[in-house]
Amino acid sequence: MYLVRDKRQILADFVRKERTDRNWTQSDLADRMGKVRAVVNKIESGSNDPTLDTLQDLAKALNYPLASILDMLGYDVGLKDKDKWVEEMNHKIRILPKALRPIAERMLSALHDDSEK
Repeated sequence: MYLVRDKRQILADFVRKERTDRNWTQSDLADRMGKVRAVVNKIESGSNDPTLDTLQDLAKALNYPLASILDMLGYDVGLKDKDKWVEEMNHKIRILPKALRPIAERMLSALHDDSEK
């Protein structure tokens, strides 16, 4: 996959912000991705085109769905408005403390069931 310069910059800014918001070093993120620090450095500098596997590893490390990252980069991944909302809510549930996840999942399920009626 080849990213145009603007998309590389969007990804670079996103990764840098997510990493710094979590107080992670580039090495911390690289370890979570199973990569070397240079990979994260190249992503954040916008100097390379990450492979789809690297984007998948990045998404997993940051606890985001790969579809959300691809969508942010402007790729049509087939998310419809409702599906995107559900996907985003699922992401938000995954970043909650473990004890609160079942409650949030029941609430999301109830909202989803109610919206289909």
